[in-house]
Amino acid sequence: MSTIVTRSGKGSPLTHVEVDANFTNLNTDKVEKTSAAITGGTINGTTIGATTPSTVNATTLSGETGVLRGTGQNLILQSNTLTTSPWATTSATITTTVATTDPNGGSNAWIITNDATVARHQIQQVFTSVSGITYTFSCYGKNNTAGYLYLRWASSNKTVVFNLSTGTVGTTDSGITASISNAGNGWYRCIATYTTAVTSDSLAVGLAESDSISTYSGTSKSIYLYGSQIEIGSTANTYIPTTTTAVYGTPTLSFSGVSEIGLQSNGALYLQPAGTGALQAQATTSTTAGGNARGANAVDWQTSRASATQVASSGFSVIGGGANNTASTSNGTTIAGGRNNNSTAQDSFVGGGNANTASGLFSSSVGGASNVASGYYGFVGGGQTNSTTSNSTVTTQSGTMNATTAVTLSGSNANIKVGQFISGTSIANNTYVAAISGTSLTLSQAASGSSTSTLSFFTPHGVVVGGGNNQATGSYSFIGGGGDAGTAANRNVASGDWSFVGGGFKNVASGNGSVVVGGGLNSGGIPATGNTASGSSSFIGSGNSNTASSAFSSVLGGFGNLANANGASVLGGYSGTARSIVGNAVLPASSNPIAVVSGVSQSAVLVLAVQTTDATPTALCSNTSAAGTTNQVILPNNSAYFFRGEVISGVTGGGNTKGWTIEGVIKRGANAASTTLVGVTVMSTHGDAGAATWTIAVTADTTNGGLRVTFTGQASTTIRTVAQIRTTEMTF
Repeated sequence: MSTIVTRSGKGSPLTHVEVDANFTNLNTDKVEKTSAAITGGTINGTTIGATTPSTVNATTLSGETGVLRGTGQNLILQSNTLTTSPWATTSATITTTVATTDPNGGSNAWIITNDATVARHQIQQVFTSVSGITYTFSCYGKNNTAGYLYLRWASSNKTVVFNLSTGTVGTTDSGITASISNAGNGWYRCIATYTTAVTSDSLAVGLAESDSISTYSGTSKSIYLYGSQIEIGSTANTYIPTTTTAVYGTPTLSFSGVSEIGLQSNGALYLQPAGTGALQAQATTSTTAGGNARGANAVDWQTSRASATQVASSGFSVIGGGANNTASTSNGTTIAGGRNNNSTAQDSFVGGGNANTASGLFSSSVGGASNVASGYYGFVGGGQTNSTTSNSTVTTQSGTMNATTAVTLSGSNANIKVGQFISGTSIANNTYVAAISGTSLTLSQAASGSSTSTLSFFTPHGVVVGGGNNQATGSYSFIGGGGDAGTAANRNVASGDWSFVGGGFKNVASGNGSVVVGGGLNSGGIPATGNTASGSSSFIGSGNSNTASSAFSSVLGGFGNLANANGASVLGGYSGTARSIVGNAVLPASSNPIAVVSGVSQSAVLVLAVQTTDATPTALCSNTSAAGTTNQVILPNNSAYFFRGEVISGVTGGGNTKGWTIEGVIKRGANAASTTLVGVTVMSTHGDAGAATWTIAVTADTTNGGLRVTFTGQASTTIRTVAQIRTTEMTF
């Protein structure tokens, strides 16, 4: 039992408060303050001043405004509804009775009567216990005709008998500590304390006709029951009634009636500051030890800092622990732990690590070291010295909103792109550019109002999962790891919007929608130049020193390959080049058998096509443009090709069709004009009679320096012609 003396104000009576260990029994009485001095006498037979108080563990409240309250504990269910589950009756009947009042003067007592069965006569319920924990089991009993009540731990086979006629404890099994107290009007509270060794026990309250715990044949005798209780500890505290749920001790400590510490009946512990006060681990002292004032509704569990400013200083900000962390912007700014971290933007988050910063709106940095999540919705998932998009505006532009998704800009702005984050007057939260054409802008959601104001556009959603020194600076860009924490120049960079770098070393995805899966190292881990996907929607699978520089171009892997035309591809190997020819598919040499020079030894496949409606000779090309240097088989200076191919022509509906094979050798000297066919064979062995006049011609294009394939069709007839040309290429 702990003793507290409190006073509600100056000149008011002192209040004497006795609190037991579970905060359940609170007895208070007023001690009137008088001006008379106590100079002698005794209290309860003890001379005042003759004894020295012993050292005890006591509950102490500082100040005069603390109030401690408790609700008690009862882990039994339906504590005084004895015919309701989980109670079960064995060899007895139990009913409510008004024949006697209950211990509280009410009409809620029960009568239990044994039957003639040779058994224990009782009610019981299963109780989930914790092995090794001490519990106190109690029940009120009053004699009618049987004379004895027992409390029993059935699974542990431990029982104690109480004599309700004499108010004494009878036969008691080993391990049980029992007591009985007079509750008045013939009622006794029977109490048994036991340290259980099982995790599930059956608690029983029964009646007997003698001081015996054995079974017996009953003779319709009875006792009265009221208020069963079981609680943790060795003390029977004030009876707490229960129904369908247990009641846990729920003490609350209230300060000035506005802040509380308490335990709820479901076991939840709460700390409740006053008003908008912060929840913090240390008192604010404006020093390094205690830190500066926390923000309204902030939470700060950090207990170590290098300066007073390293606290959760803004409204609704949170620091969950660690050391030297700072949460300085409101609305959900959170640091979960770690050290030297800074969460400086609204709704930003740092999940731990060391020296990480979340400075972008809604940004997150989760672990690692020296990472910066600076842009809108930027995310760094670990690693070291990684960074995301910039928090700076890409551009600004005045626009007129009308509470719809349509915005009229004051002028065209090439820097405004789909996917950018927008802020400004009348712009709803989390709005993006859905479409842009000239001065017509479409929002991802309707504007929140109508106005003409300046809009700001940002690059959002850069993501770096790990690695070192990596930078995801494009809108919706992603880096999966890799890079080099020791050397910034070896980082991976995803600077194109919607770009992706899966990992590797010194890779760059700078085209919009571009992808570099990985690679960037020579065999043995020797650093090289990495891979670069700079074309829109370009792709590099792996390898080293590869470049996909045009839209939709790709390099599967290998070393030193160049896909430098729209739709061109290099399928691995070494030093392959698409030679800026649209759609060229290159198969380079396996390992530079002649020289480490681009295109010296390779093969390629180029698909050419044309649609004609007349009988005029027309060149086949790899796109819809006129024949030129980027859409035919074009040779570099000082080179020779062997070529072979197949050509098919036809009309719709399964009409006339004709095919050819072509084969030959072509060479080129110092310039395009020196391009010469060494020899060529064009042969058609398959064709419909109606296509007899259709022809294929193969010539040297001395204007563009390559191989020209020409089709001559039929007047007023729509004919489609497709050719596949395979080349084996040698250059100096």
